[in-house]
Amino acid sequence: MKSLVKVLVLASAFFSISASALPWSEGSNSLGMDMGLLAGYRLNDASSKSSATSIDGEGTFQIGGLAFLPLGEKFKLRTGFIYSMRNYEAKVKATGVTSDVEYAHFDIPLTFMYTLSDMGGIFVGPGLSIKMKDDCDGNDCDGAKSTMIPFSFGGHFKVAPQFAMEVYYEMVAGDLDDNIEDPSAVVLNAVVTFE
Repeated sequence: MKSLVKVLVLASAFFSISASALPWSEGSNSLGMDMGLLAGYRLNDASSKSSATSIDGEGTFQIGGLAFLPLGEKFKLRTGFIYSMRNYEAKVKATGVTSDVEYAHFDIPLTFMYTLSDMGGIFVGPGLSIKMKDDCDGNDCDGAKSTMIPFSFGGHFKVAPQFAMEVYYEMVAGDLDDNIEDPSAVVLNAVVTFE
């Protein structure tokens, strides 16, 4: 819970500083920067590093904030702060014994978005994922990586003037810990935007 509070405080500070640094005129953002709050669902997946165990991904949630910084007429930098859960179930094939593997990460996407129209666009790029918490059946996960570089591609589309949906695929090449490798996810976000 303390980790979640820290993330929300950092995200709030980021958006407050970003908004105060912008030249506002008549209540609108003259730089064309959009900001938003998101809530999302992640369908996680990964592979086991051992042939003796299998890894099943679990559905989890994420929350956070996004900013879309203009980089030209058609391009924007999609960034922000997202508190993401990455949960899995590890199963020993010979005995059928299962254990829960739970991770909480603080994600900072650094994706580039090409706007197709005022109603949305497609994005691609890396991010930085910082581990906030790991729990393998009540213990720390062996060899848990403190940072990862996820790569994402997907779309951001407005369905109402200040409401958008995002769907994207995220993948990480490499290890999550000593037992899990190549984590990935399909993510669906609902985003309330403030222009």
